[in-house]
Amino acid sequence: MSSLFMTFFYLLTALLGMGLFGILKWLLVVAEPDEWLIRVRGGQLVEAGVGITLWRWPGDSLAKFSSTHQRVAFCAEALSSERIRVEIRGFFFWTVSRDPEGPFRAFQNLGIANLLSPPPELKHPKHLLTTAQYRAFQQVVVSLVQRNSSKLRLGKLMERQDEFIDGLGSMLRESLEPLGVEVTQVQLLSVIPADGDLLSKLSAGEKARIQEESAKVRLATEERIRQQELKIATRQAKEEAEAQREKELHQAKLEVELESRKSDLEEQKRAIELRELDGQHMLEEHKLQLRHDREMLVETFTSARLEAQLQRRRQETAFQMEKLQNEAETTRITRLADLAVEERKSPEVRKHELGRFTAQKVAETLRIGNAKWVSVGGDSPMAGLAAMLEGMRQLAGVSDAQEVGEGARTQ
Repeated sequence: MSSLFMTFFYLLTALLGMGLFGILKWLLVVAEPDEWLIRVRGGQLVEAGVGITLWRWPGDSLAKFSSTHQRVAFCAEALSSERIRVEIRGFFFWTVSRDPEGPFRAFQNLGIANLLSPPPELKHPKHLLTTAQYRAFQQVVVSLVQRNSSKLRLGKLMERQDEFIDGLGSMLRESLEPLGVEVTQVQLLSVIPADGDLLSKLSAGEKARIQEESAKVRLATEERIRQQELKIATRQAKEEAEAQREKELHQAKLEVELESRKSDLEEQKRAIELRELDGQHMLEEHKLQLRHDREMLVETFTSARLEAQLQRRRQETAFQMEKLQNEAETTRITRLADLAVEERKSPEVRKHELGRFTAQKVAETLRIGNAKWVSVGGDSPMAGLAAMLEGMRQLAGVSDAQEVGEGARTQ
């Protein structure tokens, strides 16, 4: 029971999926890059384009058809302006107009096959018309060919076919453009008279005319060849005479130019010799100038050196003078300071310092170390010093003087 239910469920799911896919496929309409797709709503064109994609909405009518060029061949029995029957064969290419309303007009007027629901008689999806519509289209073209041929003579139809093609193309465009058709090219294959005897006569006459024209062309060609040969001979003679004259003129020019070059060379030689003499003279002058400049440079250098030595001596003398002046000024200032200090000392200090200075000098004279002056009693230092000097004069040697000195220092 469960397996039957599952089978039914899978079948229902598949049916629903296929239904949804079919609905989606019906709603989404895609045109190939070489196909028109138009949307019509309420009898009015809404959208049209080549290779576009549309969603089908309720109330929309969609049509899809090829955008390629279509070839229509024709074979028409027509009359020329002389009422001569001719058989005209040719073809032309056409396609749906790319005007905004062109695809809708072509679909309305020509009965173009809709590829969304193609008719059974449509032979190929790249064809726009079924067989019946194609034949009706051919009949329209044949009628236009007959109308256009009746305006031209048989000679123009057979020899000047460009005029016939231009006229037929204009008539086709004028008649088919309102239907949404664009004619792109018209070609004519053949124009043949329907009457065989007439064709034979025309062929014979055309053959005789061609032979006559060929003879005329041959004679004209021979005459042109003779004229050309005469012109060539005349031109060659003129060219030879001109060449000879130009050769003589060129030779004369060369001789004149050679003489001119010789004179120029002589002048250049003299100019070079003059320049060499001038160069030698200038070289001697330059050597003399260099020698003079060197002597002047040596003299200048010697003078500069002497001046520098004199300047250096002056600077040394000035420096020594300034140094002596500074030393004298320093000595003077020092003595003035000492005098000022001495003046500020008391008489007792001066007397004590004088005695110490005297003892030092005596000790230096007598070579006594660590001499000290000691005053004993009321005698003055000068009196004691005089008595001591008188005693020392009586000594004979330095050693005795040193002993006396030690005895004096002991007292």
